[in-house]
Amino acid sequence: MRITLARLADAANVSSEDKLNILGLFNIIRPKAAPGTLGHGTLVLDIQLDPSEVGKKFLMQVLLWGPDGQSSPGPQIEILFPKELYEQLPKGHSINIPIILPVSGAHFQVPGDHAFKILVDGQHFEDVPFKILSPLLQTENDQK
Repeated sequence: MRITLARLADAANVSSEDKLNILGLFNIIRPKAAPGTLGHGTLVLDIQLDPSEVGKKFLMQVLLWGPDGQSSPGPQIEILFPKELYEQLPKGHSINIPIILPVSGAHFQVPGDHAFKILVDGQHFEDVPFKILSPLLQTENDQK
């Protein structure tokens, strides 16, 4: 297994032609307050499975890491490369599978460098780094 794409986006979907559509890539967040939550976000992954992985199940887990080294659990999914799908491919070819995970509501405590860490069967595979900036200070005009 290989992760060929890992990004934060506003939204993503897979078309009827199996095309991965991604809207609004970002890696900087300026919240209204800290601590706070990620208002809206999607973790978009594209994983590549090769023929030796047909029929195997993988557990993918996402952890949110903060600048202080603290982590909190995120979404988990099971990935299976079904034999039926493999039989439709030319012999020896790998397959790419898009994965779209909602991460809206992820909590953060402090501004700074953060990352979603992707683990597969307990092994670290990929980081999706992003920065949380300090909240904007409200001016008198903002409050009116």
